[in-house]
Parts: sequence; C-alpha cells; structure tokens
Amino acid sequence: MYGIVNKSIQEMVLHHYGENTWSNIKQNSGVENDFFVSSEPYDDEITYKLAVAIADETQKPVGDILQDLGNWWILKTASVKYGYLLSSGGTSLSEFLMSLPVFHNRVMMLYPKLTPPEFKTTLISEKELHLEYISRRKGLTNFLIGLIGGLSELYNTPVEIVMLSENDAPGTHQVFKITWN
Repeated sequence: MYGIVNKSIQEMVLHHYGENTWSNIKQNSGVENDFFVSSEPYDDEITYKLAVAIADETQKPVGDILQDLGNWWILKTASVKYGYLLSSGGTSLSEFLMSLPVFHNRVMMLYPKLTPPEFKTTLISEKELHLEYISRRKGLTNFLIGLIGGLSELYNTPVEIVMLSENDAPGTHQVFKITWN
C-alpha cells in the first residue's frame, strides 16, 4: 500500500489515542519506519502489522480497527487531501457507488504503482445496488465497509450493507447489497 494509507493510520491513532499510544503501537508492531512518504509504495505487511498492534493496544477487534480506518480515510484523509477526486465520483452516494468501477483509474494517475481492487456495480432499484468487490488482497473487507460508511456520512445518506456472497480464493471476491434512504 502507499504511504498515504500508513500516514492516515498514524493520524487516526494520534487523533483518537495520542502520542504515547502511537509510540506503543509502533514498538509493538515491529514497524521500524519513523515516517511514511505518501507517494511511495510500502509492503502491505506494514499496514496489517499496524492494524493488529492498534487492535492489541485498544482491545478492539482488528475488523473494527479496519472499519474505523476506512471511515477515517473518507472523512479525514481523502476529503482533505483528495476532495477533488471524491467530488469527481458524483453528487450523491448512489452516483459515487455506481462510478466505483472507474474511480481507481483516476487515482492511478496519482499513484501509478497502485494495485487497486476491482468493483462491479449493478443498480437493482432507485435505492439499492449490488457491489462486487474483487481484490488480490485478503483481509480488507472491513476497510471497504468503513469506506462505504464514510461515504454514507459524507453524502448524508444512511446505508445498510449486507454481504450476499463470498469467495476467498485466491484473493477476495465478495458481493454486497447496499441500500439507502
């Protein structure tokens, strides 16, 4: 993952738990980087180690930490640093979700070494769609759910997310039903 993700993790921890907790997390994770360069790719293992160390330190499940990070990413990191990209996704939650299959094409202009997930969307009704999530990475489903939750807040549109199917080989392949009001 790119350094911007790890920087976002650090910012979230500092905001919610403070400098001492971040120091403990860094030490307990075994991550030796003193800082992360936003535009540089890092091994995914660093991000996973940080998430596990946060979970251990806060006594929260790793899935909850990843969901919190997804929410933070949209509402704090992406909104502040990439607001223009978010706004290019549409003027409503449904427009944004329907544009997900091409969204990462725009992101890849900034981060050319990005290996993004693939999304396929099917509009079921005016207030429901099915989102197919395909990724070579495992273990980021809760991050995706947090991202959708953050988008829900950003667009002031409450959502319900239900997993319809899951296939974990060789990466992650899931289908979600997303409904909104």
